[in-house]
Amino acid sequence: MRSALAARAWRDTLPRSLLLTVFYAACWAVQSWPQVLSLRTHSWFDDGDGLVMAWNLWLARQQPLDIAHTDLLFHPEGASLLLHTYVPLKGWLGALLPLDLIVTQNLLIVLSFALSGTACYWLARRVAGNGSETPAVFAGYAFAFTGFHWAHATGHMNLISTELLPLYALLWLRFEDAPSWRRGAAAAAALLAVALTDYYFTLYCGLLTLVLLAARRVPWRACSAQTGRVGQISIPPVT
Repeated sequence: MRSALAARAWRDTLPRSLLLTVFYAACWAVQSWPQVLSLRTHSWFDDGDGLVMAWNLWLARQQPLDIAHTDLLFHPEGASLLLHTYVPLKGWLGALLPLDLIVTQNLLIVLSFALSGTACYWLARRVAGNGSETPAVFAGYAFAFTGFHWAHATGHMNLISTELLPLYALLWLRFEDAPSWRRGAAAAAALLAVALTDYYFTLYCGLLTLVLLAARRVPWRACSAQTGRVGQISIPPVT
């Protein structure tokens, strides 16, 4: 019974997620017009950190399994990649796409916007309720097309991969609602995906988890009411 309900929920979620992803990708195309016309001909990465991001995608195709070290720098000793902004998750995704490097990196930029909107949409639906369809769409749009996202779009693949943040928050809230090993594993997998994208975002997810745990376990309303009563007693009236 439970597996049938899960399968039905998946069938309902997947088509809507695909439609939303296409919608947000179209929004990106409109807002950045006519950049989409150069999808196959020009790299959208800049000449600074963008070249490093392009090299990351190339390296992932050369050595998809080793994300900690490479012999292609400082050969033959090689160099560590642990403190390098490598973004292996996007590198693996790019390696799976049967496209040339320029098209791959450009598509990953578009996907970062589109998937961020879709993930935030589902988080907004979870927080505001299933009847909040239109507000959730706007929430996804606002999150996907922030100034932060645009500012880093051409140079920092790690920082524009914000789609994993609302996804982790959503999966963690689902785990808190009804703890189970499946939901716990899903939240852990999302956190691992964040770690394979950016260390800063991993720290943010850890802080968010602490905040959500505190929100569930600390009686904030009772504390607020008690604080108000203390204030009424301790503050004399002004005459």
